[in-house]
Amino acid sequence: MTNRRHMRLILMFVLISFDVYCDDILKIKNAADAMAASMVYLRGRNPSNSPGPDIQWQEKTVFSGGQVDMVTTSKQFTSGNWIIDISQGLAPLRNTVYQVTVFCSTEGWYWKGSIKADGTVKEEVALRQLSGEEKQKIAEELSGKGRNPAPIGGYGH
Repeated sequence: MTNRRHMRLILMFVLISFDVYCDDILKIKNAADAMAASMVYLRGRNPSNSPGPDIQWQEKTVFSGGQVDMVTTSKQFTSGNWIIDISQGLAPLRNTVYQVTVFCSTEGWYWKGSIKADGTVKEEVALRQLSGEEKQKIAEELSGKGRNPAPIGGYGH
């Protein structure tokens, strides 16, 4: 084996190892991880108005409307009157930013933030109780997202 080829193999191994290592240190790898991180964040700041730690969540894939090749997906987690809506743009896993909305339809509790793949949470709207009109608007928005059927023949991303 030539010295040049040997160096290429070593370089390729280093690059592959670095990529695998980077993915292994990611704290948030999917919407379920983002949901769990948002719950830890909220319970740490306002435990009495956040969903409890023993809640069992139902996960649902939500499809956007539109042309089949332009449809995107997001996730909704529901339990009783709580809805957690999570979406993300198309990006390499280590660059993904999850947009999280937490909402309680009966009490009107609302929180919005973003969570990076490294676990960093950025609060965009602090947990607060919405007025009746605001509560109705958010409830309609979030429940409306779940009404689009899965497109026939696949979807964009």
